[in-house]
Amino acid sequence: MSEVMKKPRTKAAATLNLVGPAKNKTKVLTLVKDLGYEEAQEKASVPWREVLGDFDNPGSMLKGARTSQGLTQQQLSELTGIPQHQISEMENNKRSIGKNRAKALAKALDMASYRMLL
Repeated sequence: MSEVMKKPRTKAAATLNLVGPAKNKTKVLTLVKDLGYEEAQEKASVPWREVLGDFDNPGSMLKGARTSQGLTQQQLSELTGIPQHQISEMENNKRSIGKNRAKALAKALDMASYRMLL
């Protein structure tokens, strides 16, 4: 079990996991704190895909680039000449982007390479 500590450890440490009567929990915590122990706090663990989303497909890359530029689909449509409904379909992986559209989108979104959208 990992612990979040207020100050770095300077000596070897031990983790205690105790089971006992609930009514004595406060007493036990007070006693072990007096001995230098701290109550362990578990770090929240979240799968990376849940945090970052699914950026391994062209539609997600397009949507991520568009939103990072603060553009709506309609605004991107006006910048590229690609109809808004087609941009929506590309972001939802219902339409392939294609090389020419990828170049226009990458230019409008100030992306380093259009290949990220293929």
